[in-house]
Amino acid sequence: MTNQTAIMKLINGDTIVCKVSLTTERLVTIHNPLLLTFRPKTDGAASLIATKWMESDQTEFSLKSWHVVSYARPSEYICNLYDESLNDLDDYEDNQNNYDEWEDELISSHSVYVEDDVTH
Repeated sequence: MTNQTAIMKLINGDTIVCKVSLTTERLVTIHNPLLLTFRPKTDGAASLIATKWMESDQTEFSLKSWHVVSYARPSEYICNLYDESLNDLDDYEDNQNNYDEWEDELISSHSVYVEDDVTH
């Protein structure tokens, strides 16, 4: 499997969707893994949510092949969800960086110099 989108069930129970770029007998290299979670709704339906698998800026991970219980090519729906979720995460991170810069500028523009030695 080379640079294909795959859905994987891991030994810890996680279901992830990711790009797989390299597999050997002992290692699987994955890129941009997203954790798939089913959330039940009050009406009996369920939502499928894709979130970051690990809270990290790292996008490439190596897994021991025995940690992968099974893998398959995902459905078109899952592929679309994966692509849209990656775009949403990129947009969020871009907006978060812009917000952090704006917040820093706002704080700097409203900062007041306070002397270290204040006596009454």
